[in-house]
Amino acid sequence: MLMEDLVRGDGWQVRAPAPVVDALSVRGALAGAQLIEVRMDMIRSFLWLLFDLRGAIDVPEGNTALIQVERVAKIAWSGVPAWHRWAWMVGRWEPCISSEGWTLTSGFEIGGELAIKGRAARYLVGNIEGGDLPPPDFTESTDEEILAGFATWRSLIEVAAVSGTFYRG
Repeated sequence: MLMEDLVRGDGWQVRAPAPVVDALSVRGALAGAQLIEVRMDMIRSFLWLLFDLRGAIDVPEGNTALIQVERVAKIAWSGVPAWHRWAWMVGRWEPCISSEGWTLTSGFEIGGELAIKGRAARYLVGNIEGGDLPPPDFTESTDEEILAGFATWRSLIEVAAVSGTFYRG
C-alpha cells in the first residue's frame, strides 16, 4: 500500500497486530526515531507525522512509522533555524491519552520541541524498501540523495503493526 493511501484515509482498515511498544501511550517509545515530514489537512483537521525508525531502539516491527492525529486542536513547533539540513532525532517522547483525546510533547536532540493535541490518534509501523540500509549522510550527500534515502508519501509500505485511540462524538 502507498503511504499516500493512509493520508487519504483509504488504508487505515488494514489488519495488523498491535505494536510491541505503542508510541501513542508509552513515554520514550520513539526515542532515536527521525522525524522526516509533517503534513496537515486543514479542512479535515488531520495531521500526519512520518518517521524513519532506523535509530529507534524500541520499535522492532519496522523501519518506518506514521502517526495520524484527528481533530487537531493544537500544533506548536519551536526549533533552531534550519540554515542547514538537520536530522530531527527524537530525544524526548511524552504521549498522553485522556478523556479529552491524545496529546504529545516531544523534544529533539539538536533542540526544538513539538506539541500536539488532538481528539484521537493512530499509529502504524511498517517496512519500506531500502529502509534498512544505512541512513543518508547529511554532511556529504546531495539533497536528492538524502531525500531518496527516506520514506515519502509515494513509498510502498508493508504494514507490520497498528494501534489507535478512539473517541465518541
